[in-house]
Amino acid sequence: MNRRSTIKLCSAIALISMIATGYWLKIRQKNDDEALNTALVFNMPAGALAQMKTAARSGDCESAAKISRYYGYSKDDYEAEVAWQRMAAKCPDAQKKAELIYLLFYSDSEPAVAKEIDSLIFQVREIDKDRAEELVSLVEQRKKRMR
Repeated sequence: MNRRSTIKLCSAIALISMIATGYWLKIRQKNDDEALNTALVFNMPAGALAQMKTAARSGDCESAAKISRYYGYSKDDYEAEVAWQRMAAKCPDAQKKAELIYLLFYSDSEPAVAKEIDSLIFQVREIDKDRAEELVSLVEQRKKRMR
């Protein structure tokens, strides 16, 4: 191998190493951000919770969803978790509606809950037909298991 080939090979290896390092750092930052968000949900200060409740009541669906997770994960309060997720699901966001459907799976199988789930699936269908079909399939599987 001549000197010129060696230099090209070393340059290529250095470039690949830099790209791999940059990619790794980006993934690590994303994971750190997710961990921080989860930690904030579990350890939400009272002042932050009050501000988020005010924002949620003013129509901030993301705040309502975070409060829902707070009550579900930190306080193990299913009723409050569902109530705040219902508020989050009022926005035109298929994911927030799907999360409410998942929560409702754990409630008693009352006709009102079944109607609410059907209504949510109808709303999701207007936003994302594929996601709605996934939810229909999940609901059917859940019904089969309940029998």
